[in-house]
Amino acid sequence: MPERPEPQLTDLPMVKEGRAAKLRQAGIDTVEKLWKADLDALAKHPVFAVDDGFLKQLHLLQGYAEAHVKGEAVVHAADDRLWDLKEPILHLDLEFDGPAIEIFLYGYLDHKSGRIEQWFDASKAGQESLLRRLHKRVKDEDPTLVTWGGDSSDIVQLRRACERYGVETKWLKTARWLDLQKDVVFTGSPETQRIYLPVKNFSSDTVAKFFGYQKPRLKVKDGYAALKIYQAYKRAPREVTKEDLCLYNAEDIKHTKLILDGVRKLMEPYR
Repeated sequence: MPERPEPQLTDLPMVKEGRAAKLRQAGIDTVEKLWKADLDALAKHPVFAVDDGFLKQLHLLQGYAEAHVKGEAVVHAADDRLWDLKEPILHLDLEFDGPAIEIFLYGYLDHKSGRIEQWFDASKAGQESLLRRLHKRVKDEDPTLVTWGGDSSDIVQLRRACERYGVETKWLKTARWLDLQKDVVFTGSPETQRIYLPVKNFSSDTVAKFFGYQKPRLKVKDGYAALKIYQAYKRAPREVTKEDLCLYNAEDIKHTKLILDGVRKLMEPYR
């Protein structure tokens, strides 16, 4: 079996070459040295005299450094919320045109059954109907809605769409949301970070690959491509284009199920 390459400073999340250079100036030229560093002493180095917020992230980075050196997840504690999620648990991902305030595709994956459900519409009237349909579903079923980065994307777009169509927004605050990215995988605070994964960034693709996900070859590669293809669909509707968008969306909701299951498995011994 080939030997695993030694991780580099720029393999760590939040560390690009500029920050790596600053660490090297402070005598931290390997990931292992960062893992084992005395951070209080490190913070006193002159290179940190002018701080751009990097110092506050060193405690988090030290956790990720340990995970990268070991090549495995480092778990400090279990997050009991992950086992207390109210059923049904629905993994949700939206595809949207932000500037136009158009949510054209809603993707759901039921965690228990694995069943995928997708709602697509490119018309203004149809998109208003889909929004109201989600509103009713949340009211009737009271599900846990699991997203990846939903706090800063999906919920924002839903709020803007509600305002556009005159739908009250209170339900967005009372709904049961779990943003797997912000609430679990990268909380941004060493006080709330329970698990450190040896990943370079916190895209759902990258994190899902850590848990064994193998992405199929898709025509739609990312959100930007999805938007461009949707805009092409509006000019010339074709069923195959809609199918390509749905296939891309389905992979994103599969990601969050795999990640939730994977994190639960890693945390289980710490309950």
